[in-house]
Amino acid sequence: MGGKSNLPNKLRIYFLDDSFLDIWLTLDGDYSYHWESTLQTGLIHRWDNAPDHPEITTFPKHFHEGAKENVKESHISEDPEKAFSEILDFIRTKLKGVEQG
Repeated sequence: MGGKSNLPNKLRIYFLDDSFLDIWLTLDGDYSYHWESTLQTGLIHRWDNAPDHPEITTFPKHFHEGAKENVKESHISEDPEKAFSEILDFIRTKLKGVEQG
């Protein structure tokens, strides 16, 4: 067959609070899971493996916690299905905290 698919590689999921999760995956293993709730809380959370933070011990994997500038280690699974589940659990926990707060 050869060549890359022309199918979309990005998915956006909206949550009841109008925050959203953008999921971007490539056939080469690059990824970004970006949860944005800037209108609700002013925060973003993004897990990605762009090679732009070599100072992080899990390089190239890293996590933007709350803001683009707040970069930390990322320990999500290498398996996209498991990573997606872990991220949904993270979002669920954060949203429950907002509801209770």
